[in-house]
Amino acid sequence: QPEKDSLLTHTASFTTIQWIDSTFQDLGSVKEGPEVDISFKFKNTGNKNLIIENVTASCGCTVVEKPQQPFQPGETGTIKAKFTTDGHTGTNNKSIYVIANTKETTNQELKFRIVVEKS
Repeated sequence: QPEKDSLLTHTASFTTIQWIDSTFQDLGSVKEGPEVDISFKFKNTGNKNLIIENVTASCGCTVVEKPQQPFQPGETGTIKAKFTTDGHTGTNNKSIYVIANTKETTNQELKFRIVVEKS
């Protein structure tokens, strides 16, 4: 049985991505309890469709949402996540990993920092 062909093996279909705001967000301080929404905006700056193959987080306290559809050249999109503050008091430095058909590296790392204060 042939292995499923990964998009990431076809370098001719690679494109470029621009993170519109930043790949790092400092979310400041919040009280423990509610979930915090995080979003990283991007733009497909290449000439091929941008395909987000996978999105993962550095720990279970961050739940990520993977965009399902491809992004056409010039189109913008958002990587969304929710961070659970409950049980995570103190300074949290977390990463979100995006795997896409992007030149240079198929691994994009997004980082955020949040300080959770006891409620």
